[in-house]
Amino acid sequence: MFSLLGLNLYLHARCQLKPRPVQAYVGMSAAIGVFTVLATFSKENGALTPMMIAALEITVVASQAERLGRLHRAWAVLFLALPSALIFAYLLRIGITTDIFAQRTSRTFSAYERMLSETRILFDYLRHWFLPSLYTSGIFQDHVIKSTSLLEPVTTLFSLLGHAALLTLAWLKRRSAPLQAFALLFFYSGHLLESTIISLELYFEHRNYLPAAFLFLPVAASIRAHIPGRAAALTAALALIVLAGFTRYSAGIWQSYPDMVVSAARAEPRSARAQQQYASLLFNRQEIASAVSVTERALELRPKDKTLNLWNAILLCKAGTLRAGKFDEIAAILASNSYDLRSLEGYQTLIAAVDAQECPRVTPEQVEAMFARMLEHPTNANPAGPMYAQVTFLLGQSQLLRGDAAAALSSFEQSLKSRSGAGRAMAMAAAMASRGHYAEAMRLSNAALSYFDDEGAPSGMATGVTRNDIRIFQEQVQSATTPNPESDRE
Repeated sequence: MFSLLGLNLYLHARCQLKPRPVQAYVGMSAAIGVFTVLATFSKENGALTPMMIAALEITVVASQAERLGRLHRAWAVLFLALPSALIFAYLLRIGITTDIFAQRTSRTFSAYERMLSETRILFDYLRHWFLPSLYTSGIFQDHVIKSTSLLEPVTTLFSLLGHAALLTLAWLKRRSAPLQAFALLFFYSGHLLESTIISLELYFEHRNYLPAAFLFLPVAASIRAHIPGRAAALTAALALIVLAGFTRYSAGIWQSYPDMVVSAARAEPRSARAQQQYASLLFNRQEIASAVSVTERALELRPKDKTLNLWNAILLCKAGTLRAGKFDEIAAILASNSYDLRSLEGYQTLIAAVDAQECPRVTPEQVEAMFARMLEHPTNANPAGPMYAQVTFLLGQSQLLRGDAAAALSSFEQSLKSRSGAGRAMAMAAAMASRGHYAEAMRLSNAALSYFDDEGAPSGMATGVTRNDIRIFQEQVQSATTPNPESDRE
């Protein structure tokens, strides 16, 4: 909204440059300065507003230079060229200061692979824009296959050449076909931050909303120029009716999370997240057999996916059909990859299910062995990494399953060395106390107290507990370990 408001104000002020230059420069400066700040505080890619306005200036406005006048060079450099150059410098700095070929621990792709992949994804955005679908996979986009080289897949090379051709054409035709050139340059400018080197998820449809704002402008102008007035109005009305129908259908699905999950799972069978959420939906309805079936079909397409394998283990356990051998097969897959930080709740659910003997054929020793094997992976084994902190925490929980409080305490303390925090320490203390290991619980709760300064402010990771909470916990632990004289007399 703020980007488009800035664009509108700029264009309004720009048209006043010849008759009222002072007023025009004040208006244009305000348009870029004020609305870029507002847009950026709304969403980071609002910083692209000056570049988008520059795209308008060098195309549509430049084609009318005799009528509208030319910008003062110094002003154009300060308000248009410099902000655009800073964006390019920021992206270049990321490329220079980081290893673009190294895979980020929180992602399944490197910066290099992401840049290659985005060449294909941008064309997919264009495809959806000009060939709209009733429904897509929505918020679940993990099915998108990354590009590992220019030829893997080969469409990467074709996509790169296609973008180079479109950008070259837009530049060469910026005066003779200004609307077409503006639409293209605005599109590429709008994607510069979210669709290049910054390590975001590969694909999200909402990234295309602003960049695609003017893609139909040349089409609308062509209809207006070549089709008589009433026929043009009818054409526009029909297009709006059809697209409004598409939007109404999609909105009807998106208003209900279960409907959205079911539609996404059907639209994209290769999305592990969509299939997992669909299976979770069925599980919550007590349709466990159907949930297992959904997960099994998804695993046929993505047999090594960690999310699907973990969820499959949980479902089979809940169904009472998880065999020891099957668990070991799943555990081997889960341990062979870097740990996914989003899977903590899933692993805790599995541990709780084994603890409740919902899958009696799986032993605590097998669960412990799975987490111990995870620590053999180089990424998980780095004590400075968040993966290590979570895996050692889960290892400690699994060691508690078989009653080894000493081993669990050691694992918990290793986890706290990696990622400190009173809340984390108290979660471990509570786990110890719930199994009657009160000395270990007190030791961990004392560790939690050490994360507060003299004023009571916590250090380390987000805590969620206060010093008073910890002291109440310690009083309860002490009362549980202190003999009750009344009880003894009875």
